[in-house]
Amino acid sequence: MFDVVPSPQTPRYAFEPHDEIVVGGISYRPHASREWGYVFTRTDSTGVAESFDNGKLAHLVHKGLLRHNKGAFLPPEVRKSQLQNATILSSVGGRVADAMAFRCAFVEAFLELEAEGAVKRTDSSVLRAGLRIQRRAAEIRGLADRKSGQTGKDLLLPKMPHESTLLRWVRTYEGEGLAGLCDAKNRSGNRTRRIGLEELALIGPIVAGYADRSRPTQKTIYDRVECAFEEANRIREIEGLTPLVVPSRETVRKEIRRLDPYHTYIARFGQEAARKKFAPVGKGLEVTRPLERVEVDEWTIDLVSIFAQTGIFDHLTKEEKELLGLNKKKIRWTLTVAICAATRCILAMRLSRTPTKNSAVQALEMITQDKGIWADTFGAISPWNMWGVPELVVTDNGSAFISVAMRAAMQDLGIRAERCPTGFPQMRARIERLFGTMSSSLMPLLSGRTFSDVVTKGDAEPDGDAALTPEELSEALVRWVVDIYHNRPHEGLGGETPANCWNRLAETFGVRPAPDMRRRRLIFGTRTKRTVTPKGIRVFGVRYHSEALARWFVHAAQREVDVRWYREDIGAIEVNVDGEWLEVPSVFEEVRGVRAEVWNGAVCSLRASHREDAEICRPVVLQAIRDIEAMNDRAMKRQGLIVQDWSAENLQKMEDRLMIGFQIAGDEDTQVQVSGDAPRSGLGRSLLTEKSSDVLSGDEQTDAHTTHDAAPDQDDKGADVWINESK
Repeated sequence: MFDVVPSPQTPRYAFEPHDEIVVGGISYRPHASREWGYVFTRTDSTGVAESFDNGKLAHLVHKGLLRHNKGAFLPPEVRKSQLQNATILSSVGGRVADAMAFRCAFVEAFLELEAEGAVKRTDSSVLRAGLRIQRRAAEIRGLADRKSGQTGKDLLLPKMPHESTLLRWVRTYEGEGLAGLCDAKNRSGNRTRRIGLEELALIGPIVAGYADRSRPTQKTIYDRVECAFEEANRIREIEGLTPLVVPSRETVRKEIRRLDPYHTYIARFGQEAARKKFAPVGKGLEVTRPLERVEVDEWTIDLVSIFAQTGIFDHLTKEEKELLGLNKKKIRWTLTVAICAATRCILAMRLSRTPTKNSAVQALEMITQDKGIWADTFGAISPWNMWGVPELVVTDNGSAFISVAMRAAMQDLGIRAERCPTGFPQMRARIERLFGTMSSSLMPLLSGRTFSDVVTKGDAEPDGDAALTPEELSEALVRWVVDIYHNRPHEGLGGETPANCWNRLAETFGVRPAPDMRRRRLIFGTRTKRTVTPKGIRVFGVRYHSEALARWFVHAAQREVDVRWYREDIGAIEVNVDGEWLEVPSVFEEVRGVRAEVWNGAVCSLRASHREDAEICRPVVLQAIRDIEAMNDRAMKRQGLIVQDWSAENLQKMEDRLMIGFQIAGDEDTQVQVSGDAPRSGLGRSLLTEKSSDVLSGDEQTDAHTTHDAAPDQDDKGADVWINESK
């Protein structure tokens, strides 16, 4: 996943007896938990037991070789509420994705207006509030600005669904989540089960139908029972059997009351509504496990105001302020932060000029990653080993958090979502205290790096590279979090430090491991399209092919396919073939496990040093990759905590401009062996042959002075990915 040594602490993972763990294609089920690790038993007929110590499990998770299917062996009616879907919503595309986003926008619009008291769950109320619902849905989908003041006729409003249809979508969403709004979701079938004696065997499934999202009344259930007994007795009369006694209304009501109230409320009104109804009152928020509850919020960093409050402006001349980029009234970054409520540890930080769906999704991804790479890069003394898959993520209603991409990623990871109104005290108080502490105690690190010469020397001319850079801001944030905040006694923890609290609770309860590499690729990977050729598929200068893809190519009429490409490992891609996702490896084996930034830097270096060569031999390419990996700290400092743009558009732009004029000698001889009727094709790398320069995208291009024929500076390898963000 990352090409650096992970955090030194060996994590302890949390597996339940009803979970499935897949390693090397073998399915296991947890049998026993020990201090040193777990004993797993195979789920096949052999039932062989195998031990996995914590170190081995950590290695498998870091390599993306362990798949954790939470709740796989639960009963179907219970597993349905676990939000662990067979279909990865992040991989849904085309018409299905558009329809899901459309329905989601209207559901969210309705729920927001309902919370404001502007609409009720009746057809007439929805009809009266139709225009407001349309406007709010347009805002959620990004078709309008909530603060623009435009009238309805000036907006591109989505078509309003029928009132009953919208209410049905709302009920389905509350019961099944985002997957319930997907066309392919199968919502039919009887989920009841049989019990006991003949009468109870007949009445049981009908009574269990009371716990249904259609919310039948008790009278409806009794009518169904009468019909069932009438039909059963008709058959028994033909067979010469004694008729069954029809139960009374009171008997049916008693059987309904015997149903579990909590699970019945979940079935009728949804999990979130049940949690609110049955939540204890008076004790406040109680969390005991790491990652049980994770809160995510955004903080706007106003650098000018912070520098003025700390007195740094008093030491700067007008020229120095201009040199440092502080002559503007406002210089702002948005910091997206995730905090573990139980331990107060910071799990993710992402910097962006403006909050977008990218910043939210990449913060979610960072929660699931071992952050030792950031701690090592910036020289932190303490480890940043707080990571895993949360149980619940709490956000506000910001556009970045309510995006379909963010919600689909959470549901694909099996994470429950909760959104609080702006100003929600239980969330804001904790976050605001953290941000207030950061703005004051963070400044010594920041000023010591950026302004030391200016402050101590007074009239000395600062160096040109002393300007505030994203790398320095990232370094200050990481060092402050890892070495200061995590190791300082916290009043909310009774004087215990967040780091010690995490280590203690993680050892006691464990944490859910990160998803395997294939699932990460489908959830967090770049969505793009490619046309399959006899040589396979090429993405970012790397060619991919397999026997399965070659066989499909022979018989396929439409050869443009959906592709998922993941920047953390460019050694394989996912290709959607006839509705199924197929993992296709690179024909260049040496890039397996290599990150996109490393490959990007290697290509930049080779283009600079072999400008006149038509082809570059394979050993030279491999050596360049090793050299760039050895200089990974430099690349990571350029990346820092900045939200990166690996969108399909930016990826294509980089391919068109960066990969032109680059070819590896000998790769055209590489072949995939295909048996049967599929023809054999040369499967080597074949790249375009025009010259180009490093890519700068977005409005940063206007500030960059790029010479297209000049060799790229060594420090700029792979530096352009984070510059621009997709809105």
